[in-house]
Amino acid sequence: MLKTQEEIYKIIINYQGSFGDDYIEFLYSGDLLNELNELNLSPEQLKHSGNKFIRIQKSILSFSIFENEDDFLKISVVERVKSYNGDILIISKKNGNSISYINNISYINFNKENSFHFFTNAFYYVVFINFLKSLDNEKEDAFHFIDYFNKDNKKIVLTSLSEKSRIIIKYKNVIPSFSANVDYSKYVIDFLKLFEENNNQITKFLKNSFIEFASRYDFDNRLPNIFTNLTKIIETALLNFEIYINNLSIDKLKEEYNKYKSKYFNDISDILSKLTQKIIGLPIVFATTLFVINKITNDNTDNNSLFLYILIAIIFISSIFINSLLKIHYKDLLSLHLSFTRDYNTLKNNNFFRKYPDEIEDFKDIKDNVDSKISILKYVTIGYYWLLNLSNLLLIYFILKKVSLNIFDWNTWAIFCGLVSVLILLVIGHLIITYKKDRKSVA
Repeated sequence: MLKTQEEIYKIIINYQGSFGDDYIEFLYSGDLLNELNELNLSPEQLKHSGNKFIRIQKSILSFSIFENEDDFLKISVVERVKSYNGDILIISKKNGNSISYINNISYINFNKENSFHFFTNAFYYVVFINFLKSLDNEKEDAFHFIDYFNKDNKKIVLTSLSEKSRIIIKYKNVIPSFSANVDYSKYVIDFLKLFEENNNQITKFLKNSFIEFASRYDFDNRLPNIFTNLTKIIETALLNFEIYINNLSIDKLKEEYNKYKSKYFNDISDILSKLTQKIIGLPIVFATTLFVINKITNDNTDNNSLFLYILIAIIFISSIFINSLLKIHYKDLLSLHLSFTRDYNTLKNNNFFRKYPDEIEDFKDIKDNVDSKISILKYVTIGYYWLLNLSNLLLIYFILKKVSLNIFDWNTWAIFCGLVSVLILLVIGHLIITYKKDRKSVA
């Protein structure tokens, strides 16, 4: 068939054949007559307008032939072609390329082109229209996807029960020239499959999505735009159906999740406020203590050394209390993080979000925001811990120096370092253990 089409194409081009409704005509040529006879095309010789012509009937060909794409792109023509044979040759003089369709394979200039979907798009556009016609159900107790279809007037009516309105879709006999680079047939197939499941719930959502997309365009352009957007119409319908069967409302869920997020933000802000007060107060306390130490040591009284030793004890005790509070704040942060992560994972594992992972993105942004705040506060807490204890060590060193205790005496240094090291190791060790345990549980 491919070779036959190519030979006839060359004859039409070489001898400048002109197309009639049901024939192809040439100026008379003996060579042409011989070629047509060799192909068994039963050429007719006739004379009109003072010239001799040769004519062949299109019906003698074993395929459908057209001068250009516009002659082919008609609903009535496509239906006739499909009922006859299905093989097609379009001379396409406009761009100089012939296009063919043989045994469900497309060709350009008689070379196979698997990514050329001109013919299949035209065929499935007609399939789509005829399927919509089949959905015009006259039963009173049945669900009506199409409420009215008039093939003669080329008018389709759909009624929306939820909106209590209807939409009218008009179409023409002419088939739009869809992009040949996109295979729209698979979208039509997916559309038809939804009706094979005999699930009125799905088709109800599909109808709502169908109407919503159709309402975006004017009468004349509705059906072509619906056809090219079928995949979006199906995705929207399935998404809404999943929301329905999972008893979810995305907008409501986002609103509730934002409120839930605010609760965590309030708890985080409370911890931040307490840490801020401590951090702001630290340099003030440090400076005040230095001033008091310097003032006391300048007064030559017998009680100075005793007072400074008591001050050392107070610094040690207060360090223990403040470090304990820091530990509580840190554990609160870990607990908040753990709780918030569990809530997010519960939401993410919902069957709806598994099927539509893109819908979780807004909630993920909220989680990332909370995670970021908690992470920063962790570093602030640890940083404040080190700043506090190093400051206290400097104060103790300063006091010991003021009371003229030989800081480089081995016994004194050993006792001092031992006490401070034990204190620091206990606190740091407790924080690290707690951090590692809670970190594993969060992960």
